[in-house]
Amino acid sequence: MFYLGFIGAYKNRLSLLQIFIGSLFIILLLQLIAAIVAFTLRNKAEDQLRGTLVKSLASYPKASQQVKNEWDSLQQTWSCCGVENSGDWLRYAKEDPPNSCCPNNICTTTSQNGTYFARGCYGSALELYFRYSKALGGVSLFFFFIEVVGLVLAIRLLRDLKNNYGSV
Repeated sequence: MFYLGFIGAYKNRLSLLQIFIGSLFIILLLQLIAAIVAFTLRNKAEDQLRGTLVKSLASYPKASQQVKNEWDSLQQTWSCCGVENSGDWLRYAKEDPPNSCCPNNICTTTSQNGTYFARGCYGSALELYFRYSKALGGVSLFFFFIEVVGLVLAIRLLRDLKNNYGSV
């Protein structure tokens, strides 16, 4: 698409500039629609994430080794335990939290509540999501404004070419 705008401007081709402007306008509209949909569906995605974590945690005792490995990896990587906290293991899985809920996979039996990670994995996932969504939003806004500037300049060039050369 960039080439359409470049060749249209360089060779003074009104039809190529019109195609470039139309394409850029459609892309801007699609970006705007995607941003609105992402913003409005955020709460639904959060609820679905929480539901999936709870469902997966409840199936942990009977789950495959892959599911157990994923939970263990998740809890060790993000230093979290359960969905909201370590009590979720008793509430949903009906068993004590695994060793992956403890630092370095080592839980002491004398005071179990004090050794588990305090934060739940749902909170850790939300924190990660919000951290990266801010960066993604900033980059998206930057490119959105660059595209708007490109659209405005292309429209001005098209108007100047029409005024100076007439319709070709």
